[in-house]
Amino acid sequence: MRFRCCWLGWLLLLLTGWLPAAAQGAEAVLRGRVLDADTRQPVPNAQVGIAHNRLGTSTNADGRFVLRVPAAYQGSEVEVALLGYQRYRQVLPPLAGSELLIYLKSSPASLGNVVVAASATGIIREAVRRIPLNYPQRPTQLIGFYRESDEDAATRRYDYLAEGLLQVYKPGYQHPGARGYVRVRQARRVELRPARDSAGRLGRIEWLAGGLVPHRFDFVQQRAEFINERYFKYYQYQFSAQTTFQGRPVYVIAFKPKPGTSRASFAGEVYIDERSYAFLGAAWHRTPAGIAREHLLTFEASERAYRADYQEFAGRYYLKSIWYNTLGKPLLGQVRHHLAEYLTTAIDTSRATPPPYPERSQYGDIFLRTPVPYDSAFWQSQTTLLPAAPLRRALLDQLRERRADSLLRAVVPARSRPARADTLPHAMAPVRRSRNWSSRARR
Repeated sequence: MRFRCCWLGWLLLLLTGWLPAAAQGAEAVLRGRVLDADTRQPVPNAQVGIAHNRLGTSTNADGRFVLRVPAAYQGSEVEVALLGYQRYRQVLPPLAGSELLIYLKSSPASLGNVVVAASATGIIREAVRRIPLNYPQRPTQLIGFYRESDEDAATRRYDYLAEGLLQVYKPGYQHPGARGYVRVRQARRVELRPARDSAGRLGRIEWLAGGLVPHRFDFVQQRAEFINERYFKYYQYQFSAQTTFQGRPVYVIAFKPKPGTSRASFAGEVYIDERSYAFLGAAWHRTPAGIAREHLLTFEASERAYRADYQEFAGRYYLKSIWYNTLGKPLLGQVRHHLAEYLTTAIDTSRATPPPYPERSQYGDIFLRTPVPYDSAFWQSQTTLLPAAPLRRALLDQLRERRADSLLRAVVPARSRPARADTLPHAMAPVRRSRNWSSRARR
């Protein structure tokens, strides 16, 4: 019963976006929504920060965000930034008030207004050369929120949701591919499948290495092949219409495989600040040849799409967010849609130490089975990424199912009910390591 109550409490927290105030009023909560000033449409993935981006979050697909504001920063400014929009800044309003509405004004720029002396590959080469100048050379500790979900692509029914707060140790960016580490400080999960399906074929899908997303898809630190000079001969680069970021012009460089080659694994766009040559982000996907090169034995992927964004803090750029989307079909079963999202909520440049080896996430770890006990008090004091409307609706449906099941159990005597293997709720219970899965899906 205690686990069920914790689980229901978490669902209510997600559905309403409500976050209780911390003890003794040490922190307050800023709730807001970011809209396009012209269209009044929600603006997703906008960076929201306070204390010059030391603390922050991002907007969800509905343009909404919730941000924990410590007492020391409650008189500071909130900043909102996104490619293609003017920078927004204002003094924090009273935090006990209603949702803050923020309207971002577009700031388009065309390549025709800017004289580009270098080639597209020349600009990428220069951006790579300046990585030690634009990104931290000393190890850094990031605190970040992670979420992964899995759904049936045809019915749009979510099967599970898993979330965690990560302590991310980032080595200096001057060393390409240097190894970083992740410690899962807290984790929570909820099974959204009907109990009768929990042990069925859908339950055999297990996703590896979720906690390592902030390292694996940090394309700047990993020197992904589309910015790696060794692979330039396989790619075709060209300028796209220029945009802006915080009032500064930004190069948009599109890349794709050269005709006649199958050696290039990716296609997409990379965004580079014209003044500093810092990589601000990229959006890319695997080509059919790139998908085939993964050699997945238990999963036939049809789409592998990625997005990475960086934010400036104290003169350097740090990983802000990762979005990773997969569509495909396991050997047995229906087409699945798997989404993984990472969001940096705090940057610490002074206390970066690798976590002890036993606490480090490993590539073979299944995040859904992370063995960390659930602590509701801990989560009430954390900044997270609000779930989008479809996920909230799925959670609401599951909440209703659980409530109906609880009422049925309260009315029907135990001896008149058939025995079930799933009497204890799967969701939100302390997770034990299990070796009884039948297949694993590699990311």
